[in-house]
Amino acid sequence: MASTINASSAGIVETADTSGVLQLQTNGVQALNIDASQNVTIPKNVTITSGGLTLNSTIDWNGYTIPAPTGTTTTFLSNAGTWITPSGSGTGGSSILASNNTFTGTNTFNAAVTVNANLTSTSGYLIDTDGGGYAALQSNSVTVGNATTGMYYNGSNALGFQVNNTSVFGFGQSGTFVWNSYQIPAPSGSTSTFLRNDGTWASPSSSLLSSNNTFTGTNTFNSTYTYVGGSSSSTSMILENNSINWYSSVTGNQYNSIYYSASSTSLGSQQYVFNFTNAGSAISAFVFAGDGGAYKTGGGTWGTVSDARLKSNVVPLTGALAKISALNPVSYTWNYDAVGEPTVGFIAQDVQNIIPNAVNTITPSNNQKPFITDDKLLSIAWQNDMTAYLVGAIKELSATVNTQANEIAALRAKVGV
Repeated sequence: MASTINASSAGIVETADTSGVLQLQTNGVQALNIDASQNVTIPKNVTITSGGLTLNSTIDWNGYTIPAPTGTTTTFLSNAGTWITPSGSGTGGSSILASNNTFTGTNTFNAAVTVNANLTSTSGYLIDTDGGGYAALQSNSVTVGNATTGMYYNGSNALGFQVNNTSVFGFGQSGTFVWNSYQIPAPSGSTSTFLRNDGTWASPSSSLLSSNNTFTGTNTFNSTYTYVGGSSSSTSMILENNSINWYSSVTGNQYNSIYYSASSTSLGSQQYVFNFTNAGSAISAFVFAGDGGAYKTGGGTWGTVSDARLKSNVVPLTGALAKISALNPVSYTWNYDAVGEPTVGFIAQDVQNIIPNAVNTITPSNNQKPFITDDKLLSIAWQNDMTAYLVGAIKELSATVNTQANEIAALRAKVGV
């Protein structure tokens, strides 16, 4: 049942009931129905409900009759009102493009592009290379400039780069690095292996170094001997664990050396020793200890240059006994000696006030610097000034003794003794 408005040959005929449904009719045939929920139905082709517009058949749009869609995913509505598979230029998803598409101008792809065949550019740029001239997307590569230069996938989980068909480097899934066709495995964290020129990680041996090598920074040599300037049977300098040796073709051995030794942490027990060759074996000639001691193990004297031809203004030394008498010998321990062994000597500042020329200023060593605020360390030069004053003092004492002896002899003669 429904209330109706009918357009007939007799004019407009209206009927009414209480169903809440309204129909529009032409010559008694329903053309449009509005139900009590205000859903509108066009029985022949179109249904309009609260859920939207439903077209049940073809539609006429600006004079174009468009068939209803059939559900295919490969056809699209053209501007001419037909459903076709596109083959021209345009913008869209990967499924919109068929084979042999031609792109002109600048084209933008806003979704993933799957290339199942070669996709090249012959007029313009498929990929903008800022003035390149050639760019191509292929099934396993991207080339720029020419068809043999670019990035490619080799099918073995590796991405490679080539120039003019020559591989220059690449990257593998397991960390492998391809460099000029050499497969270089990923580093494993070893500190004893290094990359060799053939693309392998190897432990260098002593034979790795040829002549004319240049070393910068810190270098570590783990072999027992390192020869500089020769070999074990020719004139050379030999670096060993705790010594520097010199091989001499004259002596025929490498016993000429400087080495460091220590029997404890005390300064006196730490030594630098100079060895020389004597009768085919090594002999220690000089020993320099950490506490300042110096020794000549074979005896002899320490020599200094004292040629008269090198000297001017030579005059006798006077007042030596007074200066030596003013010196104050003391016992002490060194502040930088952890063991603290007592020793004897003089205080340089005291000596400087009495014999200034016997005191020199030197640069403190690292273990002395914490105690020297002005970086000027005082040392006493015993070899020249102090020895001269000691000899002068002895001579003055000798003269006094001789004078007193003569006076005693004269007194004894007077008393008849």
